[in-house]
Amino acid sequence: MKSTLKFTLSTIAICITISTQLWAQNPEHQQQITGTVSYVTSQNIYLRFDNTAVLQIDDTLFISRNGNNQACLILKKKSSVSCMAERIGDCSLKQGDQVTYYYTPKIIETENPEKTDTDSSSVNPGDNIVEQNNKTKNKHRKRSLEDIDGKVSLSNYSTTGIGGINSRSVARVMVDAEHIGNSKFSIYNYAYFRFNSLSDSGEKRTLNRLNIYELNLRYDYDSSLSFSIGRTISRRMYSIGAMDGITAEKQWKNFYTGIVAGFRPDPVNYGLNFNLFQFGAYAGLYHDPSHHNSTNIGFINQTNAGRTDRRYLYVQHRSELGKNVRLFASTEIDLYEKDTANTVTNKLRLTSVYLSVHYRVNSKLRLMASYDVRKNIILYESFASSLDLLTQNDPYRGGLRLRLNYRINRNLYAGISVSNRAQSDGQNNYSNANLYFNISDLPGIGGRLMNTISINRNYSYQYYSLSTRYTKDLANNKISLSPSSRIMVYDYTRFSLAPFIQLYLGLDAYYRISKTWSIGAAYEFSAIRGTNFNRFNTHLIKRF
Repeated sequence: MKSTLKFTLSTIAICITISTQLWAQNPEHQQQITGTVSYVTSQNIYLRFDNTAVLQIDDTLFISRNGNNQACLILKKKSSVSCMAERIGDCSLKQGDQVTYYYTPKIIETENPEKTDTDSSSVNPGDNIVEQNNKTKNKHRKRSLEDIDGKVSLSNYSTTGIGGINSRSVARVMVDAEHIGNSKFSIYNYAYFRFNSLSDSGEKRTLNRLNIYELNLRYDYDSSLSFSIGRTISRRMYSIGAMDGITAEKQWKNFYTGIVAGFRPDPVNYGLNFNLFQFGAYAGLYHDPSHHNSTNIGFINQTNAGRTDRRYLYVQHRSELGKNVRLFASTEIDLYEKDTANTVTNKLRLTSVYLSVHYRVNSKLRLMASYDVRKNIILYESFASSLDLLTQNDPYRGGLRLRLNYRINRNLYAGISVSNRAQSDGQNNYSNANLYFNISDLPGIGGRLMNTISINRNYSYQYYSLSTRYTKDLANNKISLSPSSRIMVYDYTRFSLAPFIQLYLGLDAYYRISKTWSIGAAYEFSAIRGTNFNRFNTHLIKRF
């Protein structure tokens, strides 16, 4: 692991050295939009957003796990409301899950519009960088303009099969009210209420839960200094997820720094827990005017009942080398360790490393490679009863992923990807290979057709998958229909089980009623070993 640590730190240092040769510009507060997983294959994740204008190809999307933000997907393709993304490592998602995208709005100086940055040379052709005119700031007059965005959605996910009907209903509310009444105050809120109705051996059970992921008040003292209080998701410290407390940030030209202090949400009910105090600090540097090249470093100390739970350092860097190469590096290094005899040491422990490079060879060919290494995250007080097992059984997991995309012509698109994940103790190994062929405009009928062949293998079995999905937009893109099918063949290698087949048939429908209202529905039928399952998803969205 020492050699791995040296390699990681050296890589990050090289990236920083290269990118700091570029000149810089003031960073702005980041914002977020959320999307929903609409379809999952062994290779890709398909997402739906209200609008994808601010999304950039090859950027990262995050999910929330146990109150922490986890980098999960890399955005690969997008249309007006839908996207296709690739998993990072072994990140697991299912239909209906929510993902979050963080972005920095473009700045428009109202006193000198001729100096508005419209340079798109640093991004690939087709990457849509849209200036956010509704986020206009006049830096000279320090005048803030009111901008209120929000979304309310109602969704239901139901499954029929063994055990009866299981249903999950979710209500989501998201509000970004910036500079209310043209003041210096802003409010951010994202929450959802989940109602589960489960059938278990003929008995009905209901599980209700309210999760507030974000509810905070921000005060902008001026264009360079801001304060936030409440439940906040730090845009600078993604790894800590939501926090109940305060954040302060100061900016100077190309540099920013901030401090955070507060409490982690309760891991069971996601409510307030005053035993889980944490504090930290961060600093960052933008290396170019477009904010595509940046480095961020932070420190976090987490406690449980006043005793250290975890203490770690993280570094994150992204850069563009010319027009065709994008680099991303992220690592977490734990600084605190304790054994079962309560002996504390402050030696370095590399917890995670993620490196990726995207290379646009030409207008037709693109290559991608990523590598990640992770170890178990140990919370020494929260996991005190299992500390002996965790410290003695602490394998590292490494993953390598390679991908090639080739555009044959304007309508034909093909590619291949391979990945391998291995664990140092030989457990949980996994390998995957995919071949796909997409047609963006079918002759005679139009629409998009996506076909994928996949081979997957783990410790116990291997399975083969063949899937196809057709999407047709109608009525000036107000209606979208997507029939799909998938067949999977399972072959167990360590058990005396005969190979068997699982079949999926589905149909998704989406209707944009107006600029602010939309409705969608999905149905999926699956059959395996004589047992049938039916899944129904519906959602209604109101934007304002």
